[in-house]
Amino acid sequence: MNRDQFKKNLHKRVRLRPIARRFSNGIELERLDDDWLIEFIEEDGAHIRNLRIPYVTTLGYDQINKFTSDPNRDAGGINHGFLILHVQLFLEGDRLWVEPILRPGESA
Repeated sequence: MNRDQFKKNLHKRVRLRPIARRFSNGIELERLDDDWLIEFIEEDGAHIRNLRIPYVTTLGYDQINKFTSDPNRDAGGINHGFLILHVQLFLEGDRLWVEPILRPGESA
């Protein structure tokens, strides 16, 4: 991921590929295609926040394969896109963790 190029995506709303996997008491829940906000960009990665539930994390640039725009969802000055990842996000309770995946964008 080109850091300088990625900085242009600040404050865009993105959907993750693969979609984050959610669990409750060890049981996987339905996957929801949530919007995440690229809140700020640091030297070591991008800080993203889920807009529906209170999950935040920093994705390292090596965890992001690419950004792809989603202009059909743009409205009211809010830009949308997808983050194609090299990792799978897992959510359970107040925990968020990541694991590597074999192919960018494919679910673990």
